[in-house]
Amino acid sequence: MREPYRAYAYASEILDGIPVMRCPMAMKADAGGLWRLLAPLSFAIAAAPALVWRLLRFRPDVVMCVEPTLFSTPVALLGAKLLGARSLLHVQDLEVDAALGVGHIKGVAIGRAGFFCERLLLKGFNRVVTISEKMRAALIAKGLEPANITLLRIGWIWGDHTATESQ
Repeated sequence: MREPYRAYAYASEILDGIPVMRCPMAMKADAGGLWRLLAPLSFAIAAAPALVWRLLRFRPDVVMCVEPTLFSTPVALLGAKLLGARSLLHVQDLEVDAALGVGHIKGVAIGRAGFFCERLLLKGFNRVVTISEKMRAALIAKGLEPANITLLRIGWIWGDHTATESQ
């Protein structure tokens, strides 16, 4: 663990004027198999109270969640719905696909259950943002409406307009 952070402890700090809250998570140096699922699940469980507190305190108009980890999306969706806020999911990786691809999840029944839950969660968001055409196509293949998916490339944000936003 890097200083000044401690394992299994919450920490707050301000980085470049932005308040950051760090939440604990279970980690193992040689993580594999089940541990690859327990680590993000432990983060989602530890982050849930902090998220609920911030949602209730600040009452945002938009609740944004980043995947990974998919385990964090239920609290973000529930909070957005309870507050009447819009929900935005930024997809960097599709965890169920990755877990099946590398063998962390095995078995047809478990895979189907994972895909079913993933689809329900993804469809719950008002807008999904991702960074590549390949990921956008994968999201459409999972049943998301193309009109609800935005491709947003980092270059576009920083002023390189050769990389464009598309629907």
